[in-house]
Amino acid sequence: MSNPYLDEFRQVTRRAKDLYYTSLARRAELIRKYSFAIPNNKAITYLASIGPIIEVGAGNGYWASLVLQANGNILPTDINPIARNRYTFQKSYCSISLYDAVEAAKQFSSSTLFMCWPEMEAWPTKALRTYLDNGGNKLIYIGEAPGGATGEEALWELMETGGCTNVINIPQWPGVHDVMNIVEF
Repeated sequence: MSNPYLDEFRQVTRRAKDLYYTSLARRAELIRKYSFAIPNNKAITYLASIGPIIEVGAGNGYWASLVLQANGNILPTDINPIARNRYTFQKSYCSISLYDAVEAAKQFSSSTLFMCWPEMEAWPTKALRTYLDNGGNKLIYIGEAPGGATGEEALWELMETGGCTNVINIPQWPGVHDVMNIVEF
């Protein structure tokens, strides 16, 4: 599986003498190019093994493209096409279905719900609530812990009604503490 983000991350962190400041500038550039979170083989292999998956807020589809390369079953969705996305992603890595997160969570509640670096806004919480209300029972959440840069407090409170059954560590930029959490309800 080709994962250029992980390759570029390793180059930056291997060469940087002043890792923190050098990597901050490169992180912003690589987020626009790929994703907020850095996928590794363990995370992608896991995702490919559990489909079907509905990804909400997929951005440019980088994670989904890797899952698809690994023969996984994932439907990436985002309400804002690449050209309108405020994160100014440079390109799409796969086809992104245009769904509001709440509608996608409702329509595909029999799939595993996947959120990668959800914003600190209401929509991720509403999507998870709708997913659970419609019989959904498994969430893959990639982001920081409560109080971090991802997911509002209400999302964490809702996630705590389930149980974290596994954590998969992924590469992290300095000062960022994101992991993949598998939560079952």
